[in-house]
Order: sequence, then structure tokens, then C-alpha cells
Amino acid sequence: MDQDRDSFIISLLGADDETRLDLGEAPVVELLVRNYADRCLEAFQGLLDERLDEDAATGVIDRHADALNDIFLGLIQPEMVEVQYWNSPEQLGAFICELFDSQEVPSQGVHLLLIRLATAIMKALQRPKEDWSGEVEALVTETRDVLLGRVSAERRRTH
Repeated sequence: MDQDRDSFIISLLGADDETRLDLGEAPVVELLVRNYADRCLEAFQGLLDERLDEDAATGVIDRHADALNDIFLGLIQPEMVEVQYWNSPEQLGAFICELFDSQEVPSQGVHLLLIRLATAIMKALQRPKEDWSGEVEALVTETRDVLLGRVSAERRRTH
């Protein structure tokens, strides 16, 4: 991993050298998803305020999705992150691809999930804030649950 990417990932995780982030713990996963959702909101706001053009906004979102994909699938393992057996392309990646009936390769499964989240956030932002804030909260919770494998059979049928 190169120095820039390493620094970016550590900043994305929001942890110091002493903190351990266990990807099997719901609060940790929710914090990472919420951080990603906040970055999406910032990028979309930057687009609306014309501080960012479309390429820059999607670049920010995509870069974060790529980094989180690699972390959640255990493709990279920063020292402060504790992965579970579930955190692999063969497990979590394949689960997400199957859940969304996607032909995407399992090694990009979390990226697929996060881009779906970003797209849903973008659509929600087209409504008044009082309408979308609760929806974004529900999307964060749903994404957290998928990343933890906590999706009921009924929810699987609705995706």
C-alpha cells in the first residue's frame, strides 16, 4: 500500500494508533458507514454549491467506497482494524452481490453496496430536509446491517 493511500485510509477510519476497530461490532460498522454517508452529503452539497464539479464529487465518493471496500473485504488490513472471517470477497462480497442480484465481482461487493447508498442519498436530497434526513438514517442502518450479514430473508426478497 502506498503512503498516500495508507494515510487516506487511516484518516477515513478516524482512529488513532491505539484504537482497535472490530468489523464484527455494529457500532464500529455504523460509524464507518455514517462517515461515508457524511462524505457523500458533503460531496453532493459541494456539487449543489458549485464548489465541486460532477467529476470531483463522484471522485470523492468513489475513492471512499474503494477504500472501505478493501477494508471490509480484508483486502488491506490496517493495524487498527480487526477483520472477521466474514470480511472476505468469498463471504461478504459474494453475499452482497447475491443480495442485489449483481454480476459484479465479489471483490467489489462493498463498493457496489456503498455506491447504491450514495445513489439513494442523492435521490433523497432532492426532497426537503425534513423528508430526507430520516431516510438517510434508515439507509445508514440498512447498510450497516448488510455489512454485518443481518438481512432477513424478507428483506433479501425486496432488494
